[in-house]
Amino acid sequence: MFRLVALAHYEGTVAQWQNVNGENSSVTRVLRDELSAPIGRYEAARGGGGAISYAFRKREAEGRSFVGTYLRVAFCGAGLLARASTNN
Repeated sequence: MFRLVALAHYEGTVAQWQNVNGENSSVTRVLRDELSAPIGRYEAARGGGGAISYAFRKREAEGRSFVGTYLRVAFCGAGLLARASTNN
């Protein structure tokens, strides 16, 4: 979660690299991993949703399009907002 915030902040949302095992990775891949991770007591306490939100807002500030994983985040966020407004 903290790596997502750091990477998005310092490298931008289109950053790509190769890890020590020679595998290609990217900020988008880290975001996808965060989205697929189970949300348990410890993950929620560490603020995993905040990291996803930060990466989304950073992408928006960069003026980049919302496709793929970022589009999934947009739909999930819209769904959460809709559910929250109906529960009030």
